[in-house]
Amino acid sequence: AAPLPLRETCAAAVVLKTPMLKLLSETTDGISVWDPFCRSGTIITEALGIALGHPPGGPQGLQPFAHFPTHSRDRYEQVVASLRVMPHENVERLTLVGTDADPTEVDAAQRNLHRFVRRMPRPVGDDSTELPCTVSFFHSPMQRVAKHVRNCLIVTNIPYGEAAGRDRAKKLYRDFGRMVQSRTDWQGVYVVSARREFKAMSGLEWRVELRFSNGGIRVELLRWTGRTKTYAEGEDD
Repeated sequence: AAPLPLRETCAAAVVLKTPMLKLLSETTDGISVWDPFCRSGTIITEALGIALGHPPGGPQGLQPFAHFPTHSRDRYEQVVASLRVMPHENVERLTLVGTDADPTEVDAAQRNLHRFVRRMPRPVGDDSTELPCTVSFFHSPMQRVAKHVRNCLIVTNIPYGEAAGRDRAKKLYRDFGRMVQSRTDWQGVYVVSARREFKAMSGLEWRVELRFSNGGIRVELLRWTGRTKTYAEGEDD
């Protein structure tokens, strides 16, 4: 399987913290959710699962309560079997887009999407793999895509850690800030980041929505306030 930089349950928590479902309930023209650093597609596939009414992580995984002495596996399986998947009533108005500057990551995202579709819950006898909304992954720099997305909510896990490279990361953060400022009609901008300098380099004002650990790294989910900001040296929030 392709590596998933953001765990599925963390990605689901991030999506649920955004206004995606609210926007989808209110829209008449449709909305787009765009991850400009999609890598293996975790945020987009979890957003798809949430819109389809699938529980994050799925019931197939080993749950902590399975070790409780009072846990009944048979009863649990009966409850799971009785659940009915209920997609959002406006799911057909949702467009999910994942892009990345690395074509190998886009290939991984497409494979993970196909795996998700094969494994997603469906009624007995229904082998259809057709989705009720549009989901696409493609190789492209973010600046090119930003000109074309409409009614768009950005949700992304911006590169951090040693693999990003400090100088390259700083340039990326500046470019991301400029890209966000190039439009005034975003439906929201949410970024998972582990580097304090991201806020300063982006030139944007952020509010912390969540703090959590991802693979042992402390990260924050940041929401753009819609304003710019110049950070003093050493300033965080």
